[in-house]
Amino acid sequence: MRLGKLTTEELSQNVLNKIKKVNSEVLMGAAIGEDCAVIKTDSEFNYLITADPITGATKDSGMLAVEICCNDIAASAGSPLAIMLTVMVPPETPLKTISDIIEEAQHTAEKYGVEIAGGHTEFTDAVNRPIISAFAIGKVKNKGKTSTSISNGDKILVSKFLGLEGTFIICNENQDIKNQLSNEEVSFLINIKNN
Repeated sequence: MRLGKLTTEELSQNVLNKIKKVNSEVLMGAAIGEDCAVIKTDSEFNYLITADPITGATKDSGMLAVEICCNDIAASAGSPLAIMLTVMVPPETPLKTISDIIEEAQHTAEKYGVEIAGGHTEFTDAVNRPIISAFAIGKVKNKGKTSTSISNGDKILVSKFLGLEGTFIICNENQDIKNQLSNEEVSFLINIKNN
C-alpha cells in the first residue's frame, strides 16, 4: 500500500501533462511547486485559489484545513478572503465530530478574517476517518510570488520553523512521541494550536 503525494516525475507524467491551458484569464495554473493558481480580474488585484486535503490528521483537522490554505495564499503574497470545506466522515461518526471540525475551522477563519463561504458535508463508507478538503480564494496584486518569479539572489524570509505543519500533526496524533517532548516543546505545540 502506498500513501502520500506523487513524486515530481509522477506528477509531471500522470497529471500535469494531461492539463492544457484553455483560458487566458488563468495567469498561473497547475505547476510543480505552485500551491495557488492566479486568476486575472479587471481591477488592480487578481485572485489566488488553492485547495488542500487534510488526510493525515484526526485531531484539530478543522483548524489545519484553514491554516494550510491561508498559508498557501500568504506564501504567494496574497490575502485570504474565503474558504469552502468538504467534510466526509465514516457512517458511524457522531454529529459532534462534524460540529467540532466546523467549530475549529470557524475559530481559525475568524483569526485571519476569512469567511467560511460554504462547502459540503456527508457520511460515506468511502472513508475510514474524517477527511476534509478545503478550497480557498484570496487576492493579490499582480501575480504575487510564484516559484517561477523567484531568481538567484532573492532572499527568502522564514518566520517560523520549517516542517512545522508535519511536526505538529505527528506530535498531536502520537502520544508516545508527545511524551518524549520537553515541557517547552509541548508548550510550543499548544501555542501553535492556540495562535
